[in-house]
Amino acid sequence: MTTKGNTKKKRKKLKLYSKKNKKLTVVSRCTQCRKKASPMKHYYQSNKGPVNLCIQCEPTILDRSFGKVDAMDKSNSFDHYNSKEVKHRI
Repeated sequence: MTTKGNTKKKRKKLKLYSKKNKKLTVVSRCTQCRKKASPMKHYYQSNKGPVNLCIQCEPTILDRSFGKVDAMDKSNSFDHYNSKEVKHRI
C-alpha cells in the first residue's frame, strides 16, 4: 500500500519589506483576512507584492515584519526640540 502525504501547500505568512504605505478611502478587500473594509492601507512592497491591509490586521503584520506595531517607530520628536536655540549658542 502506498499512501500519499499531505498535499496541501503551506501559505507563506505575509511580511512587509517596506513601511511605505498609502491610506485608501474606497472599500476594498484586505489581503490578510479577506474582509471588505473602508479605511485601508496599501503597502507597496511585501513578499506577496502590493497588498491592502485593514486596521485590524495591520498591527499584526507590522509586528511580524518589523518587530514593532507602530509604523513610525524610528521617528523621534526630540530631534528638533529647541533646534533654534542650539544654533544660536554656537
